Amino acid sequence: MSEPTKQDQEFDWPEVPKFVSAPQGSVRAKLTFIFATVVTAAVVMMLVSVWIRATALKDMEAKGHERLATFVENLRSELDKYAYLPVVLSRNQDLTELLLAPEDLDGVDHVNRALESINRIAATSAVYLMNGDGLTIAASNWNSDRPFVGKNFNFRPYFQDALRGETGRYFALGTTSNKPGYYLSYPVKDETRILGVVVVKIGMERLETAWAASESQVLVTDKHGIAFISSRPDWRFKTLETLPPGLADHIRISQQYGTNALTPLQIEQRVPAGESGEIMTIRTEETRSGKARFFVQSLLYPETGWTLHLMSDVKAVDRIVYGALAAAAFTLVVFAFFAYTLFQRRLRLWERVHYQRKARAALQQAYDQLEKRIEARTADLRHSNQALHREIQERRKTESTLRTTQAEMVHACKLAALGQMSAGITHELNQPLTAIRTYADNAHVLLDRDRLDDVRGNLSQISDLTNRMATITGDLKTFARKPPDEVGPVDLRIALHGALSLLTKVTKTDGLEITDKVPSGCPMVVGEELRLEQVFLNLFRNALDAMDGMEKDQPRRLGIDAEITDEQILVLIHDSGPGLTEEDLEKVFDPFYTTKAMGKGLGLGLSISDRIINDFGGSLRVSNHPDGGALFTVALQRDHGNQMAQTA
Repeated sequence: MSEPTKQDQEFDWPEVPKFVSAPQGSVRAKLTFIFATVVTAAVVMMLVSVWIRATALKDMEAKGHERLATFVENLRSELDKYAYLPVVLSRNQDLTELLLAPEDLDGVDHVNRALESINRIAATSAVYLMNGDGLTIAASNWNSDRPFVGKNFNFRPYFQDALRGETGRYFALGTTSNKPGYYLSYPVKDETRILGVVVVKIGMERLETAWAASESQVLVTDKHGIAFISSRPDWRFKTLETLPPGLADHIRISQQYGTNALTPLQIEQRVPAGESGEIMTIRTEETRSGKARFFVQSLLYPETGWTLHLMSDVKAVDRIVYGALAAAAFTLVVFAFFAYTLFQRRLRLWERVHYQRKARAALQQAYDQLEKRIEARTADLRHSNQALHREIQERRKTESTLRTTQAEMVHACKLAALGQMSAGITHELNQPLTAIRTYADNAHVLLDRDRLDDVRGNLSQISDLTNRMATITGDLKTFARKPPDEVGPVDLRIALHGALSLLTKVTKTDGLEITDKVPSGCPMVVGEELRLEQVFLNLFRNALDAMDGMEKDQPRRLGIDAEITDEQILVLIHDSGPGLTEEDLEKVFDPFYTTKAMGKGLGLGLSISDRIINDFGGSLRVSNHPDGGALFTVALQRDHGNQMAQTA
């Protein structure tokens, strides 16, 4: 090879490896690259598998904790909702009398039928009464094929606990019905001694049915590890571990689980996993491999000493891992393809450098041109970045200005609203204040004349006026918080007539046609008269404001109607105005939202009215009437204690 020319010395050619010039060097280089790629891919796949599996198990564990807590609450709710029943039944005089006179056949029949009715209403499995010897003398299933009457259950722990004066709680398989259940017992006493025991048996079928729909298996085991509640029927009365011989004989003698063999689940392996779980491998015929793997999480139910086990199929984790491995494999294949392509190009470059040294000058020239293009592109990119930065700053400045302007507009609207509220309150309070002053001055004169009855009348008028002023100022508090006023029966007609009377006094109603179709015998509603009158007055004023812009030849109508149902009375208020837009219908009850011109409304009236009706247990709705105009529907609860109003 000749010495490099001046161009060769100026151009930074890559160093050519020695293997390129060696025999079969390129083939060995390719095989080495393939081997390194395969080893790297294997390591990466293993790391991805470990990481994804750990992440998926952690996610499954977090969700499992939430579901376990839900299942525990379901179990607690199912058991606690019947805890009161044996206590209440123990105080029933009929049961006490039957225990004192068990030979009374009429009493036995009466108690049997009473317990049958209670069992049906409470939806329990059975309710029965035992005397002090444990003999069942009355039961809800007295008329069934396998009644408890005449059976002796003194060997049951729940009977023994109740006989000691304690509340008995016990889960067992029924010796007569052969059905599993949770037994609640309580002693029946007279004034000096325990006469017998009343027992309520709760079935677990609802829980098992609900848990069977879960994507995971659910087990409930007692303190010995015996599964007595299971979302899989074939796992019921199985054990998580082999029971010691003495314990197994004791449980068999107690007949807690009937004649079931209490054999252990076919667990092959238990490996700790996650923070508090384990991977359990169980032999089963439901899979091709004959095995199933579950991620098991357990939670103690302290009230009974039971343990809830959530068994999530590890196949879900495996699917996530396989999916991640597939994605990783695809990524590695793509990466290997591009890496091999680059390596191939590099190898070819080395070969060209080795065999075509004469082309270095052309390559140098191409390199220089490429450098210039890169510099030009870099300069263009720098200018673009600077322009983009300036545009971002300008937009941020514009957004800041817009937010400032919006805040100032909101502040101005609030100041205007405060001014209007002050003017409205001043106007509403002036007349009561003037009247109070007049009544007070008259009271001085009447006192001088010793006319005490008239003085009392003046003071009563002053009290009424102050109550009216308190009601006016209380409207502002209504919007901020729920008012403390108590609700009671209200005559709907009186509230409507009061609002209409105020409407004609404070508003011009010339040319207004008011149609009142509310029946005179309308039932009483639940509410408070002054606030209900305020709601109707506000709706009437809004209706008049909506019709202010109408032409003189167009009729101005205000319609009031009522629909009476078993539970509610719907008051329908309809005007002949232009109605509301879709946007207005969505926002009309929002605070400070108004469709009126600036200065004519605060946007609080409908929001306050909606709050008042909600306080009464009703609702306020708005829509457009099919014949035009707005339609407000006030739904009020009927007061069933006073079916009909006394007023005409």
